[in-house]
Amino acid sequence: MVINVASDWQQYTSTTLQHHRQHHYQSLYQCTEFCSCRCCLLCNESFFFLLIGACTGISVLFSQSYGKKDMDTFHRIFFQSLVFGTLASVLLAIFGIVGLPMILSLIDVPTHLVPLTKTYLIVIFIALPTTYLYNICSALMRSIGHSKTVLIILMISVLANTGLDLFLVAYWKQGIFGAAFDTALSQCVSAILSLWTIKHRFSWLMFTRKDCIFDRKMLYLILSIDSTLGFPTSAVVWMTCLCRLERSTTSASTIPIFPTPAAAR
Repeated sequence: MVINVASDWQQYTSTTLQHHRQHHYQSLYQCTEFCSCRCCLLCNESFFFLLIGACTGISVLFSQSYGKKDMDTFHRIFFQSLVFGTLASVLLAIFGIVGLPMILSLIDVPTHLVPLTKTYLIVIFIALPTTYLYNICSALMRSIGHSKTVLIILMISVLANTGLDLFLVAYWKQGIFGAAFDTALSQCVSAILSLWTIKHRFSWLMFTRKDCIFDRKMLYLILSIDSTLGFPTSAVVWMTCLCRLERSTTSASTIPIFPTPAAAR
């Protein structure tokens, strides 16, 4: 089995870009809007890490079949994970939108932040399929040793997100909707770039018509490894964020994570 992992400097660069984005948000948004974005972090990260964990599991299957030079199995794994994973992300998005009131109640979002938080999360949930497409394509490219390509696409996506922030939020004054829309659009850009790169640069990795068949045994294997990595990863995010919220509301020395309406003004 061959498993390729991004080098330390690539992980460091990725983390630095994400932190730069968060500080950039804080400089652009008003207090209430920024705190609404922080309310969304729990939902964002739990859903995102569920998809990321699932794609990490699939990358193990990619690495196994690629290491054994079994490209027929590789192509079938790619087809089934792409089709059924996208379908699952659509269902996950529907679940998130329908269950949004319950989720906001669970994490105890203040009443004055609920409308902004709903606006942000609905847009993000709609874009979940593109998030999955990007992560499954990046998992595929990492499994064959092309982590730098994944990093370049990530950098382009972050730069696009920052540019759209400046246009939609700072210039066009679209507020929380603009923040959500540019995040969703940058995810779409990264998904399209990833698919285009696989099709044109790594064309031998693309499945063909003969690979587009339903394989129950392979689908069960994909689902089992997805659940093994996806759900625990998402659960860890939930527990971490819930503990952070609890600590911020019980410690008098901690700045509250949610401002009151008076403080927001």
